[in-house]
Amino acid sequence: MRATVHGSADHPAIAMLSTFDPCLDGYAAGVRQLVEVASRRGMTPVAVLLDPPPAVFLNAPGTWPVYSDVVQRVAWLRALGATVVAVHFDATDLAFAAPDFFDMLAPHVDLREFWLKYRQTVGSGPRGSGVGTRLEAARRGIKVVGLPADALGAEAAAVRRLLHAGAPGKAARIVGRGAVLVRPEQARMRLAWGAGRYEFAICGSATPSLPLRGPVTLDLHPAVGGGVEVQWPDPHVRYLLALRGPGDAIPDAIGVGAAASGVSS
Repeated sequence: MRATVHGSADHPAIAMLSTFDPCLDGYAAGVRQLVEVASRRGMTPVAVLLDPPPAVFLNAPGTWPVYSDVVQRVAWLRALGATVVAVHFDATDLAFAAPDFFDMLAPHVDLREFWLKYRQTVGSGPRGSGVGTRLEAARRGIKVVGLPADALGAEAAAVRRLLHAGAPGKAARIVGRGAVLVRPEQARMRLAWGAGRYEFAICGSATPSLPLRGPVTLDLHPAVGGGVEVQWPDPHVRYLLALRGPGDAIPDAIGVGAAASGVSS
């Protein structure tokens, strides 16, 4: 794991850990609460962001869509008032546990309090379980605050299901903002979205506002090994906002209401 800090971390910190994908209003509410509590106590609110989600490596290739690019998530969290520790995660990190997590944060933030989501694990095995995380935190003098259960896991799963079905327009109705793709280092980008023809708008940032240019039509083709791939249209374009895909034209069970019900995280 490799961590990058966005923002100031000069004071003792309160932190929470998530992928924050997609950028749901429920996540925003939690971050605002973190910022409010930290401000009241003269502390730094820290959102620790895992990218990509570990589930990308735990599931079959091309089956776990990412809705919000890490650039978009960092900008969104910063706008909410949090300092962000963006953690680059890869398959070799799947064995990490709470001790590794706290070790990774130590050079960057003076962590005094950690908000643990309901049934959240911080890595794998007993040392990453809720109990293991609390024991490790106590050993380091870090207070753990348990958060109540919420429905964000099911809501995020509904969004992923819609992306996998090629319906970013319907997914945006749940999230409240469209999915933004950021120009890759290479000309081709791989995604775990549904195959087919999509419309995008060219925008000027990872958190777009009007005016937008376009639309740009792109074909997402099935890729060897799973998922889809697409040729980036123009090296001078940095951000593309997804408007609609092939699944958005299908008014059936992949609609917003159906996707949001009965979907596990």
